[in-house]
Amino acid sequence: KRWADLEKVVYLPTAHRDKLLVSYKHGISAPKTKAERAELKRQGRTLPKLLPSGLLPFHPVAAIAFGAVRTDRQQESSSSSSSFSAVGSSITVPSSMEFSPRDSIVLYDHMSQLAEKVKQRSSELKQLEPSAHFRGTTYIGRDAAADYGEKVKATFGVWAAKATADGKDRARGVLEQLATPIRQGLQAVSRRGEQWSSQKFVMRYVLPLLVDLNREDKLPCVAFSLDPNFCEALAIRILNTLERLERAADEREGGAAEKRRQANIARRAKKLVKRMRNRNKGNSMAGPSPAATGASGKKLTHDEIARANAAREERRRQDEELRLAAAKMDQDEIDELMDVDVRFSFVSDTERPSREDLEYWLTRLRKNTGWPVDHPLIKALWRGVGVHHEGLPRSYKDLVETMFRARQVKVVIATGTLAVGVNMPSRTTVFLGDSPRLTPLAFRQMAGRAGRRGHDDVGYVAFLGVPMQKIAALMTSPLTSLRGRYMVGESLALRMSIFHANAADPPRA
Repeated sequence: KRWADLEKVVYLPTAHRDKLLVSYKHGISAPKTKAERAELKRQGRTLPKLLPSGLLPFHPVAAIAFGAVRTDRQQESSSSSSSFSAVGSSITVPSSMEFSPRDSIVLYDHMSQLAEKVKQRSSELKQLEPSAHFRGTTYIGRDAAADYGEKVKATFGVWAAKATADGKDRARGVLEQLATPIRQGLQAVSRRGEQWSSQKFVMRYVLPLLVDLNREDKLPCVAFSLDPNFCEALAIRILNTLERLERAADEREGGAAEKRRQANIARRAKKLVKRMRNRNKGNSMAGPSPAATGASGKKLTHDEIARANAAREERRRQDEELRLAAAKMDQDEIDELMDVDVRFSFVSDTERPSREDLEYWLTRLRKNTGWPVDHPLIKALWRGVGVHHEGLPRSYKDLVETMFRARQVKVVIATGTLAVGVNMPSRTTVFLGDSPRLTPLAFRQMAGRAGRRGHDDVGYVAFLGVPMQKIAALMTSPLTSLRGRYMVGESLALRMSIFHANAADPPRA
């Protein structure tokens, strides 16, 4: 059994992207403690005010409402109509459908409300009332919650078996209630002239999705997109948008970022001057060089030795200045990389790696890849966003995995490379867009990343840009059964006959 239950959500933005970005002008995450709010006020910064979240719960039973559509024309009408379209006279509840404790309670509440509305509250439904079902139970464990969910599902299955084609029965009423919020969200997206299942929609709304996940404390997450190029494009889009928002906020607030940058440069220059003075002082105390002969073995005069020593010291001083200048350039680049407004990042200052760790990883990464410090994928890491696919350098992927496990990166956009074999559990798994390779088996493997053992009681699976019928198929389709087939051919039969004839005890062979 899984350690954490899984709950599914669908992201349907509550406003147009431009309006959402305007709401992020003061930051993408509101401070969670009084100390953080006080620090922002002390710095003269405005507290972020975000719009309502677009994350909508997607109940497993609601998947039946969307999965029952058969034709393309019916699928298009299901996104714009609130009526339930079904083929056939009954509703099938898949046996593989899994409920979290919250899913069980939500389904029971809708069944109970509908039964009271039509005055058909059965004895089985009364027994499923949580206060009655768990009466005398001191502690509700995972097995008890799972047993309760199976009973609720069985009761709904009895309702669904009696479903009629006119759509007025109780089971269809429950499906309508569970599917209505998602249908309304799809209608709002359609009215804005946007296509839910397009790559353009995913590109435009991936940042608002991550902002809402961060606000609801559902990070860290692994976001799966099975196109490697699209993974990098999404990360760069997120980085560029956050940098643009930070620059706009800095201009409104009086150049606070420039003041921080100048202070860092002054601090670095002061350290470099002090280091050069110490080195020059050490060189002056070294005394004259013992060399007193030239290349031909002839003894040099005192003036020639002095001129040679002076030339050598001048070359040493120039080399030292060049080395310090190169070091200063790298340090300034690192200072610029680290100079990020925490309001426009998914990680706080306390969650970022130390300067020593950052310099170590950057030195190793630049040695193996030759990337500059201002490479977009490196800059995105400092804002809590990483990329992971088979086409990236091994050293960069090692850095992403290390920072993610240390909670220094909160979002990793990956292909199927993180589905199995890498220890990178997260609280949420996100599916960005559709792909022919997104099969029920791949979905189960990727969704299994959600819910960290020992940390999360509930894991979340979020969808953005995946067609509703595809989501329904992924949630309701059973896994492919694997059956071994031992091929028996002529050569195998001959070898077994020879083995039997040569056995020491043929009757028992």
